[in-house]
Amino acid sequence: MRVAAEHEPALARIRQEGRNAETLRRDLQYAAKAYGSHPAIQKVNGRIVYYLYDSYREPAREWAKIFAPGGARSVRGTELDGTFICLLLERNHMQYAVEAHCDGFYSYFASPISWGSTPSNWAQAAGFAKSHGLIFAPSVGPGYVDTRVRPWNAAATRERSRSRYYDQAWGSALGAVSAGAEWVSITSFNEWHEGTQIEPAKEGIRDSAENFKYEAYSGGPEMYLEATRKWVDKMAGPGG
Repeated sequence: MRVAAEHEPALARIRQEGRNAETLRRDLQYAAKAYGSHPAIQKVNGRIVYYLYDSYREPAREWAKIFAPGGARSVRGTELDGTFICLLLERNHMQYAVEAHCDGFYSYFASPISWGSTPSNWAQAAGFAKSHGLIFAPSVGPGYVDTRVRPWNAAATRERSRSRYYDQAWGSALGAVSAGAEWVSITSFNEWHEGTQIEPAKEGIRDSAENFKYEAYSGGPEMYLEATRKWVDKMAGPGG
Protein backbone atom coordinates (compact mmCIF):
# COMPACT_ATOMS: atom_id res chain seq x y z
CA MET A 1 0.00 0.00 0.00
CA ARG A 2 1.21 3.50 -0.87
CA VAL A 3 -0.25 6.93 -0.05
CA ALA A 4 -0.71 9.67 -2.64
CA ALA A 5 -1.78 13.27 -2.02
CA GLU A 6 -4.94 14.99 -3.24
CA HIS A 7 -4.69 18.76 -3.42
CA GLU A 8 -7.99 20.51 -2.65
CA PRO A 9 -9.03 24.14 -3.33
CA ALA A 10 -10.22 24.18 0.29
CA LEU A 11 -6.59 24.50 1.38
CA ALA A 12 -6.40 27.91 -0.24
CA ARG A 13 -9.78 28.99 1.12
CA ILE A 14 -8.78 28.04 4.66
CA ARG A 15 -5.69 30.19 4.29
CA GLN A 16 -7.84 32.96 2.77
CA GLU A 17 -5.79 33.15 -0.38
CA GLY A 18 -6.16 32.17 -4.01
CA ARG A 19 -5.25 28.79 -5.40
CA ASN A 20 -2.63 29.34 -8.06
CA ALA A 21 0.77 28.20 -9.26
CA GLU A 22 2.61 29.95 -6.46
CA THR A 23 0.47 28.60 -3.61
CA LEU A 24 0.56 25.09 -5.12
CA ARG A 25 4.32 25.31 -5.46
CA ARG A 26 4.53 26.18 -1.78
CA ASP A 27 2.38 23.17 -0.89
CA LEU A 28 4.64 20.96 -3.00
CA GLN A 29 7.62 22.22 -1.04
CA TYR A 30 5.90 21.20 2.19
CA ALA A 31 4.87 17.78 0.84
CA ALA A 32 8.33 17.02 -0.52
CA LYS A 33 10.01 17.99 2.73
CA ALA A 34 7.53 16.23 5.03
CA TYR A 35 6.86 13.05 3.04
CA GLY A 36 9.18 12.84 0.06
CA SER A 37 11.52 10.30 1.62
CA HIS A 38 8.83 8.27 3.39
CA PRO A 39 8.66 4.67 2.11
CA ALA A 40 4.83 4.71 2.11
CA ILE A 41 4.45 7.64 -0.30
CA GLN A 42 3.29 6.71 -3.79
CA LYS A 43 5.74 7.63 -6.54
CA VAL A 44 6.04 7.10 -10.27
CA ASN A 45 9.58 7.19 -11.63
CA GLY A 46 10.69 8.64 -8.32
CA ARG A 47 8.08 11.42 -8.35
CA ILE A 48 5.31 11.80 -5.74
CA VAL A 49 1.81 11.31 -7.14
CA TYR A 50 -0.56 14.27 -6.67
CA TYR A 51 -4.25 14.32 -7.59
CA LEU A 52 -5.44 17.87 -8.28
CA TYR A 53 -9.12 18.09 -7.42
CA ASP A 54 -11.06 20.83 -9.26
CA SER A 55 -7.92 21.69 -11.22
CA TYR A 56 -10.08 23.08 -14.05
CA ARG A 57 -11.16 26.03 -11.90
CA GLU A 58 -7.89 27.74 -12.74
CA PRO A 59 -6.75 28.52 -16.31
CA ALA A 60 -4.51 25.85 -17.80
CA ARG A 61 -1.82 28.48 -18.32
CA GLU A 62 -1.65 28.96 -14.55
CA TRP A 63 -0.67 25.32 -13.95
CA ALA A 64 1.65 25.40 -16.97
CA LYS A 65 3.78 27.89 -15.02
CA ILE A 66 4.91 25.04 -12.76
CA PHE A 67 4.14 21.89 -14.78
CA ALA A 68 5.66 22.89 -18.13
CA PRO A 69 9.42 22.28 -18.41
CA GLY A 70 9.92 25.90 -19.47
CA GLY A 71 7.33 27.41 -17.14
CA ALA A 72 8.11 30.54 -15.16
CA ARG A 73 8.10 28.61 -11.86
CA SER A 74 8.57 25.11 -13.23
CA VAL A 75 9.13 22.23 -10.83
CA ARG A 76 10.12 19.82 -13.59
CA GLY A 77 13.49 18.27 -12.99
CA THR A 78 13.64 19.62 -9.43
CA GLU A 79 13.07 18.04 -6.02
CA LEU A 80 9.47 19.33 -6.22
CA ASP A 81 8.65 17.47 -9.42
CA GLY A 82 5.73 15.08 -9.22
CA THR A 83 3.22 13.06 -11.21
CA PHE A 84 0.30 15.48 -11.44
CA ILE A 85 -3.16 14.06 -12.20
CA CYS A 86 -5.84 16.65 -13.07
CA LEU A 87 -9.59 16.21 -12.69
CA LEU A 88 -11.56 15.13 -15.75
CA LEU A 89 -15.04 16.60 -15.47
CA GLU A 90 -16.00 17.74 -18.97
CA ARG A 91 -14.75 16.37 -22.29
CA ASN A 92 -12.64 19.46 -22.97
CA HIS A 93 -10.71 18.86 -19.74
CA MET A 94 -8.64 16.25 -21.60
CA GLN A 95 -7.19 18.98 -23.79
CA TYR A 96 -7.00 21.17 -20.71
CA ALA A 97 -4.67 18.59 -19.13
CA VAL A 98 -2.43 18.79 -22.19
CA GLU A 99 -2.30 22.59 -22.06
CA ALA A 100 -1.73 22.56 -18.29
CA HIS A 101 1.14 20.06 -18.78
CA CYS A 102 -0.44 17.63 -16.30
CA ASP A 103 0.73 14.03 -16.41
CA GLY A 104 -2.79 12.65 -16.66
CA PHE A 105 -6.38 12.93 -15.48
CA TYR A 106 -8.86 11.06 -13.28
CA SER A 107 -12.67 11.07 -13.21
CA TYR A 108 -13.20 10.95 -9.40
CA PHE A 109 -17.01 10.79 -9.10
CA ALA A 110 -18.69 7.48 -8.27
CA SER A 111 -21.86 8.54 -10.07
CA PRO A 112 -22.17 9.45 -13.80
CA ILE A 113 -22.85 13.12 -13.08
CA SER A 114 -20.22 14.41 -15.50
CA TRP A 115 -18.77 13.48 -18.88
CA GLY A 116 -15.65 12.14 -17.22
CA SER A 117 -17.48 9.96 -14.70
CA THR A 118 -19.73 8.36 -17.33
CA PRO A 119 -18.32 4.88 -18.09
CA SER A 120 -19.41 4.94 -21.73
CA ASN A 121 -16.88 7.75 -22.28
CA TRP A 122 -13.93 5.98 -20.68
CA ALA A 123 -12.66 4.23 -23.78
CA GLN A 124 -12.50 7.59 -25.55
CA ALA A 125 -10.71 9.16 -22.61
CA ALA A 126 -8.27 6.25 -22.50
CA GLY A 127 -7.55 6.61 -26.21
CA PHE A 128 -6.94 10.34 -25.87
CA ALA A 129 -4.61 9.80 -22.92
CA LYS A 130 -2.65 7.11 -24.72
CA SER A 131 -2.22 9.23 -27.85
CA HIS A 132 -0.92 12.16 -25.77
CA GLY A 133 1.35 10.19 -23.46
CA LEU A 134 -0.89 10.81 -20.44
CA ILE A 135 -2.22 8.65 -17.61
CA PHE A 136 -5.97 8.08 -17.42
CA ALA A 137 -7.44 6.80 -14.17
CA PRO A 138 -11.17 6.02 -14.40
CA SER A 139 -12.71 6.15 -10.92
CA VAL A 140 -14.99 3.43 -9.57
CA GLY A 141 -17.17 3.39 -6.47
CA PRO A 142 -19.68 1.10 -4.73
CA GLY A 143 -22.60 3.53 -4.93
CA TYR A 144 -23.40 7.16 -4.30
CA VAL A 145 -25.72 9.16 -2.05
CA ASP A 146 -24.79 12.66 -0.89
CA THR A 147 -28.19 14.14 -0.08
CA ARG A 148 -27.26 14.77 3.54
CA VAL A 149 -24.70 17.34 2.38
CA ARG A 150 -26.31 18.21 -0.99
CA PRO A 151 -30.11 17.84 -0.55
CA TRP A 152 -30.67 19.03 -4.13
CA ASN A 153 -28.57 16.23 -5.65
CA ALA A 154 -30.87 13.21 -5.29
CA ALA A 155 -30.65 12.50 -9.03
CA ALA A 156 -27.00 11.52 -8.56
CA THR A 157 -27.87 8.74 -6.08
CA ARG A 158 -26.82 5.25 -7.13
CA GLU A 159 -27.88 2.21 -5.10
CA ARG A 160 -25.21 -0.32 -4.15
CA SER A 161 -27.46 -3.22 -5.15
CA ARG A 162 -25.46 -5.77 -3.14
CA SER A 163 -22.19 -4.83 -4.89
CA ARG A 164 -23.61 -5.04 -8.42
CA TYR A 165 -23.01 -1.33 -8.99
CA TYR A 166 -19.38 -1.69 -7.91
CA ASP A 167 -18.88 -4.73 -10.10
CA GLN A 168 -20.34 -2.94 -13.11
CA ALA A 169 -18.07 0.07 -12.53
CA TRP A 170 -15.02 -2.18 -12.32
CA GLY A 171 -16.06 -3.99 -15.48
CA SER A 172 -16.22 -0.66 -17.31
CA ALA A 173 -12.87 0.36 -15.86
CA LEU A 174 -11.21 -2.81 -17.12
CA GLY A 175 -12.68 -2.02 -20.52
CA ALA A 176 -10.92 1.34 -20.32
CA VAL A 177 -7.71 -0.44 -19.35
CA SER A 178 -8.02 -2.53 -22.49
CA ALA A 179 -8.34 0.75 -24.42
CA GLY A 180 -5.17 2.17 -22.89
CA ALA A 181 -5.97 3.40 -19.38
CA GLU A 182 -3.09 2.67 -16.99
CA TRP A 183 -4.65 3.17 -13.55
CA VAL A 184 -7.99 2.72 -11.80
CA SER A 185 -8.84 4.93 -8.83
CA ILE A 186 -11.41 4.03 -6.19
CA THR A 187 -13.81 6.61 -4.78
CA SER A 188 -13.60 6.06 -1.90
CA PHE A 189 -12.24 4.23 1.13
CA ASN A 190 -14.14 6.13 3.83
CA GLU A 191 -16.08 9.08 2.43
CA TRP A 192 -19.31 8.23 4.23
CA HIS A 193 -21.00 11.58 3.57
CA GLU A 194 -21.09 10.77 -0.17
CA GLY A 195 -21.98 7.14 0.41
CA THR A 196 -18.91 5.81 -1.41
CA GLN A 197 -17.08 4.07 1.43
CA ILE A 198 -15.66 0.58 1.00
CA GLU A 199 -13.96 0.28 4.39
CA PRO A 200 -15.04 -2.58 6.69
CA ALA A 201 -18.37 -1.81 8.36
CA LYS A 202 -21.12 -3.64 10.18
CA GLU A 203 -24.53 -4.02 8.62
CA GLY A 204 -27.05 -1.28 9.30
CA ILE A 205 -24.67 1.46 10.50
CA ARG A 206 -26.69 4.47 11.67
CA ASP A 207 -25.75 8.08 12.28
CA SER A 208 -27.73 8.61 15.47
CA ALA A 209 -27.18 12.37 15.45
CA GLU A 210 -29.00 12.69 12.13
CA ASN A 211 -31.20 9.57 12.35
CA PHE A 212 -29.72 8.37 9.07
CA LYS A 213 -29.22 4.71 8.27
CA TYR A 214 -26.45 3.89 5.81
CA GLU A 215 -27.09 1.32 3.13
CA ALA A 216 -26.27 -2.14 4.50
CA TYR A 217 -23.23 -4.22 3.70
CA SER A 218 -25.24 -7.30 2.83
CA GLY A 219 -22.23 -9.57 2.37
CA GLY A 220 -20.34 -8.95 5.59
CA PRO A 221 -18.10 -6.18 6.94
CA GLU A 222 -15.34 -6.68 4.35
CA MET A 223 -17.47 -7.39 1.30
CA TYR A 224 -16.17 -4.36 -0.62
CA LEU A 225 -12.55 -5.04 0.25
CA GLU A 226 -13.05 -8.59 -0.96
CA ALA A 227 -14.66 -7.32 -4.16
CA THR A 228 -11.77 -4.89 -4.62
CA ARG A 229 -9.23 -7.70 -4.29
CA LYS A 230 -11.14 -9.74 -6.88
CA TRP A 231 -11.11 -6.91 -9.42
CA VAL A 232 -7.53 -5.84 -8.74
CA ASP A 233 -6.46 -9.45 -9.35
CA LYS A 234 -8.36 -9.42 -12.65
CA MET A 235 -6.68 -6.16 -13.61
CA ALA A 236 -3.24 -7.56 -12.76
CA GLY A 237 -3.90 -10.66 -14.84
CA PRO A 238 -2.09 -13.99 -14.63
CA GLY A 239 1.01 -13.78 -12.49
CA GLY A 240 -0.08 -10.58 -10.69
